[in-house]
Amino acid sequence: MSAVAAPPSTLPLRNSARQFVAEYGRKILAVSGYVMLGFVLLHLAGNLLAFSGSATFNAYARSIRELGAPLVGQGTLLLVGRVVLAAALTFHLLAHLLIQWQPSSVSATDDPLPPWFASLPVSVLQASGGVIALFVGFHILQLTIGATHPAFVRDDPYHNLVVALRFWPMAMAYIAAAAAVGVHLLPGFWTGMASLGVIRPRTERLVGRISPVIALVVAVGLAVVPAAVLLGVVA
Repeated sequence: MSAVAAPPSTLPLRNSARQFVAEYGRKILAVSGYVMLGFVLLHLAGNLLAFSGSATFNAYARSIRELGAPLVGQGTLLLVGRVVLAAALTFHLLAHLLIQWQPSSVSATDDPLPPWFASLPVSVLQASGGVIALFVGFHILQLTIGATHPAFVRDDPYHNLVVALRFWPMAMAYIAAAAAVGVHLLPGFWTGMASLGVIRPRTERLVGRISPVIALVVAVGLAVVPAAVLLGVVA
């Protein structure tokens, strides 16, 4: 028997969806990914202040909550930042699902040939992304809300950080999550640049060198604080 053809009325809708994914899918994936990368870098810089002691770390955390005051209410800009981050995560997931739904629509014969680290299977990105998403949810519950923290003190984030990471399975979970971020960035940074048309003959080598460096720096930077707490360097 021959396959049943799609109703004519649905064909324009399907063609529009394919055209949208082909034109914007990878760009949305890239832009939303870089928004989240920007947050990760800021978060990383703040985390490293733990090496300066509780006073500096707690002052940094307080300054984030007070950012924009008194022009706007305390915590307003922090809330805006969280909304933007949540939107970026949502668009990132939706773009990925769209690309998986129409994989042939996003291939382009003139794309630059990716290096080995940007040619990892999609399953690697999916697995690392899943680990990151689960960890972010737990991290918010533990160190932002305090729901899963054994001795949460709302106005003492340094205490909360140290107490949580003294438990070695928790510290290892944070280190594993840092590794997942690095694995996700390894192909993701390069492919994002390719999707935005940044990689040209003059920039291909530079981006190829920068991509693994960024992935390594972010992974090590995120892992160093839990490792330091576990080893007693930060206490």
